Amino acid sequence: MSLCSKCRGLDLVAALRQAQGPSGSPHDEYDGGNSVIGAWHTFGRDVFASALLCQLCDLVCQGWRKWRLEVIREAILYNMFDPLNPPEDLYDDIEDMDVYLGGNTSFGLIRQERYCSEGEKWNYVLEVACTNVGSQTSFGVHDQLRTKLRITHTGDNEIPVELADLELGVAVCPDPMSTLSVSIAEDWLENCVSNHESCRAKVVAGSLPTRFLDIGDGGDSHKIFLRENSDEEDRRYIALSHCWGTTRPLCLTSTTLEAHKKGIFIQRLPKTFQDAVAVVRTLGLRYLWIDSLCIIQDDAEDWRNEAGRMAGVYRNAHLVLSATRASTDEGGFLGTRPRFNHVAFTVRSSGILLILKLLTPSPLGEESALDTRIVAGEPLSRRAWCLQERYLARRILHYGTQQMIWECSELRAAEDGDFAPIVEDQLGRIKQSATLSTTVFNARKRDIDGVTEVPAYRYAEWHAMIEDYTNREITQDSDRLPALLGLRVALESEVDDSYLAGIWLKGLLEGLTWCTASKNKPLARPDNPSIPSWTWVSVKGPVQFPIYSWFDARARWKVQSNFEPMADYIGHSDILNNGVATPSELRLAAPVVFVRGVKPRTETPPESGAYHGSPPERSTVAEQSFCFQVLDQVGEPREFWIDGSFDIKEEENAIDTSDLQIMFLTRLPFIFEDFEFLEYRFGLLVARQRETGSYKRVGYVDGCLLREGVIAAFPREEGDTDAPEINGLAPDPLCLELQHFTLI
Repeated sequence: MSLCSKCRGLDLVAALRQAQGPSGSPHDEYDGGNSVIGAWHTFGRDVFASALLCQLCDLVCQGWRKWRLEVIREAILYNMFDPLNPPEDLYDDIEDMDVYLGGNTSFGLIRQERYCSEGEKWNYVLEVACTNVGSQTSFGVHDQLRTKLRITHTGDNEIPVELADLELGVAVCPDPMSTLSVSIAEDWLENCVSNHESCRAKVVAGSLPTRFLDIGDGGDSHKIFLRENSDEEDRRYIALSHCWGTTRPLCLTSTTLEAHKKGIFIQRLPKTFQDAVAVVRTLGLRYLWIDSLCIIQDDAEDWRNEAGRMAGVYRNAHLVLSATRASTDEGGFLGTRPRFNHVAFTVRSSGILLILKLLTPSPLGEESALDTRIVAGEPLSRRAWCLQERYLARRILHYGTQQMIWECSELRAAEDGDFAPIVEDQLGRIKQSATLSTTVFNARKRDIDGVTEVPAYRYAEWHAMIEDYTNREITQDSDRLPALLGLRVALESEVDDSYLAGIWLKGLLEGLTWCTASKNKPLARPDNPSIPSWTWVSVKGPVQFPIYSWFDARARWKVQSNFEPMADYIGHSDILNNGVATPSELRLAAPVVFVRGVKPRTETPPESGAYHGSPPERSTVAEQSFCFQVLDQVGEPREFWIDGSFDIKEEENAIDTSDLQIMFLTRLPFIFEDFEFLEYRFGLLVARQRETGSYKRVGYVDGCLLREGVIAAFPREEGDTDAPEINGLAPDPLCLELQHFTLI
């Protein structure tokens, strides 16, 4: 597919010249305008028609469609329309929507700072928009379409004089070991080692790992050598993070230990290991650590000992090398990198070849910047075992499908020049979160000088990591806790807290409020019956901890009440599993009610029983409603319902309803300004074990208290609704006493 006459006639050089603009903010936007760039297609319909034959028009339409999906996602998130009565054209293709067929097109160029350790340099982004037609309301979800394309040159030829002063960025080279790509990796590493104070502060003086690979013995470049407990003066080593795959072509075993000390021919190594050796040598280093070649795989004691040291191995590595794109050790990570979603554009005056690459739209209202999702779609990011390696690294170099990515405590950068200054590496952010004094139980949003300050919550970063972790694949169910051992060890050494099977004691109630992350990805039981039912480890599949995002997802307009804890930790019991203490019983004191009935949750959200104000949004994953009965203040029985779900659908019919109880963990009085409040609660659905009297978690509750199909409203005490002690205006309407229960 070639370019149409309109696209061939674009004067991108003139637009780049104007976009260069005055010095100042690196994110200033300069509107190139159609008059500068050239006479392009006037209306959306023209672009849609041309896309059938023109590569650039087709790429613009692809970008518009992605932008449209982002608009829809944001509209759903922010409740811009009634989900039961959405706009008729919500999911229509943009080519079938009159508002875009007749929309006017426009150009703009954005100059963005790109990463350079030596000074200020720029990337240039072409933005193509299609406005909507007529007067449209936000409820119609007809925002203008926008797409962004980065403009770079190939670097194959010397840049002509007319573009030299623009310092135009160079497109990512298909060869990851090209001179330019290697120089970028070297620059990232050197700049971090020399200039990043926080990264250097994390260096722990110590020895090399128990075993490591010497790839620069000097005498034989065709071999690498296994070493043990060396006192080398240079203790810098690189640790490899990789996907093993389904086979183990070369491992360290009791029988190969001595042979590996005498040398392993590089050609015998799987491709990923060969590539790692090449990178280490290119970076001028000598030592490499690979788990399968440095831990004796058929020695259980050696494996336990080295697994306990894993946190230190990755944390103290000079660099963690991530084979991010390789799905197996045989795959390698230095193969040719394809250029997706791009157009080659020849400048008429000079003949230089420019590359226009389609950029993925960032969430609306946010600037495009690198974040932790940058490698989310890569094979390594789908493996549970590899998550802690990324979190433990103080600096890590990813080799992705399309480019290299750098992460350390001060910088996240991509080979194409995008970068984002950051504060702390991922382990550091978890540590900070673990020691916060603010929790969902004592932190309120505050308006300071017109800006809403959103508090950070204790252990929010840990539980966000668990959400990522449970989305990943793991071969052995029994490895689900061991695969986090390194992170656990790293945190235990610095936080004053107890670890209970994937949940930290000072974040216990928040950690118990897990549930499925999606109706489309139901949970299942792992093949590990010894795991207690109350922890997220007792299920397989993606989970979420909705209490942290409750205000953002359910009541963005609400800035007042806090959650209140309703349960108290009493104690827990451990069992020994392969010499490791693992919690089994969890003893709590909590208000508990018997379940009197179960029914499917109504599709239509219930109305509020209050006269004024909007109730919070319902859980998107709860599928049932559970009935219970309590006595009011005069001793009369009152019946309530609350939304929730069983954890495992297949277990519903096997559970006797007479054994079901609801254990309430937290409440939030949803206070209105006048005289009423609604009662929102999180809790566990538990089943009594008749033979022992203990309880197993079988589900959760997450919703407002309901009466007769309406959200129950309760009278509040008089007082100032802006007072810090606002929760005191809404005492617990159920007045249940705490009872002691043992969860297993």
